[in-house]
Amino acid sequence: MPKSSRKKQTKTPDKNLALIAIILGATSFVMSVFTGIPAIIVGIIALRRNAGDRLQAKLGILFGVLSTLLWCFVIWLLGFHFFNSPLKQQYSVAREDYKSITTTINQLKTYEHNYGHYPVCQDNDQPQSCTDWQQFTDNNPGSIKYPIVFASNATAVPAEPEGTLVYATKAVCFFNTPTLPSYLRDHNDPTSGPSDDNVALVYYYAKGRACFSTNEKYHK
Repeated sequence: MPKSSRKKQTKTPDKNLALIAIILGATSFVMSVFTGIPAIIVGIIALRRNAGDRLQAKLGILFGVLSTLLWCFVIWLLGFHFFNSPLKQQYSVAREDYKSITTTINQLKTYEHNYGHYPVCQDNDQPQSCTDWQQFTDNNPGSIKYPIVFASNATAVPAEPEGTLVYATKAVCFFNTPTLPSYLRDHNDPTSGPSDDNVALVYYYAKGRACFSTNEKYHK
């Protein structure tokens, strides 16, 4: 076979590219970006090489773009649904309660700065010396305006009646849920702080609960 005919055969475009593009594009509405992005790429290649039906290639690209945008919107909706609720709870606390709790957080920070640790009173339902806590309340009279429950197992703070404040030692907040600082560090969260000596105040109220960490910055 002459060399010229061989070259001609190797340069013949794959007429199936356009068909592959439209198939990938059509299935992308079910398979999301796993076939949507390939549909766009194959469709563009088919158009540039003039490989197959141009309408099929264009439809493949269109389906791929539409399905990718659709799935991005669906993922955004799911994220908004799961993360918006705790954020709404956090920021729908009554102004007076928000101010009172953040003031207590700042007072706890001051206590830690002066004494090198946060006050404790109870640990896993086992009574401890409440001298630290008594000292804190003596230094800040009227700082605690709610029924208070002490806890140290940050990942298992039980639900409490409305108006209750949970004082969780060695804990930080993650979407209104107390967790261990080590968890956030393991997940590369820069707000977790360098030390495990933190406190989270969880306030239970009519619309849910709101978590406030001593490692977060609040306005005085």
